Formats: sequence, structure tokens, C-alpha cells
Amino acid sequence: MFIKNFAKSILILCAILAISGIVYSFTDFYERQVDERTGYGYIYWEDANTEQTAQAQANVSKNVSNWPFAVNINEYSYCTSSETDYHGKKNKGGFYWYVSRKGAKSKRYDGAESDTHEYTGRVWFSSPQSIRVHAKAQVTPDRDSATQEVDVEF
Repeated sequence: MFIKNFAKSILILCAILAISGIVYSFTDFYERQVDERTGYGYIYWEDANTEQTAQAQANVSKNVSNWPFAVNINEYSYCTSSETDYHGKKNKGGFYWYVSRKGAKSKRYDGAESDTHEYTGRVWFSSPQSIRVHAKAQVTPDRDSATQEVDVEF
């Protein structure tokens, strides 16, 4: 009886996690919402490789600041890989990403690792149209197909 109730609780928890999106899977997705008149908005893009073993994401946004004469900006890039490649061998490859306002970064990975680069800040005395936000990410495993270069800017 206890085991049956325990198993039922676990299944319910898994369903809740799956519905809420916490259970992660490699996906492809693109969304852009930019108001050309005001210059505010965001772009989000994620790309998984063909074998669904690696993924790159990038997101940039400009939004209204609580302070007058200021613009909030955010630049975010993320790369991750599964523990094994398409052939069941341990993944080896490289994370490459670049965020234009903060400089360049390059890192090697081994196995199911991920890395994130994020910059959040405020630009004073500028219009949103005069501020370029840019994030770039790419995962390139040796054995699997690479993801596309995920590069967003506005």
C-alpha cells in the first residue's frame, strides 16, 4: 500500500514538473517582440543539434527603466550538452559564445556540462534605438552535429 501511494506521488510530481517546463529537453525556438517605434523589446532564440544532445541559447532585451533618462539592458547566452553523444560516447567539444558589450569568452567542456554568460545593466542618457544589445552562443560537439550559431541583436 505504501509503495503504491509513493509511486503515485512520484508520478504526480513528474507530471507537474513536465507541465511546468522544469523537465528540460533540447529544443529549437525563436521569438522576437520588438517595438520599432520605442526601441524596447526582446529577442530569444535557442537551437539544438540534430541528435538532441547539445543546445545553445541567446536572449537580448531592452526595457524601460524606473529612472528617467535610462534604459535597462540584458544580454544572456547559454550552452549545454548531454553526458553522451549520439553514438553513446562521452561528449567532448567546445562552448563558444560572445557578448558584444562584455567581450569574448571561449571554454572547453567535457561531458554533461553547461555554461552561462549574462550581462545586466543600465545605460544612462541614451535612447533605446542608439543602444545595440548582442548575444551569441554556439555548441560544437566533436562527434555530433553542431548547433547553429545562435546570434541575436537589435
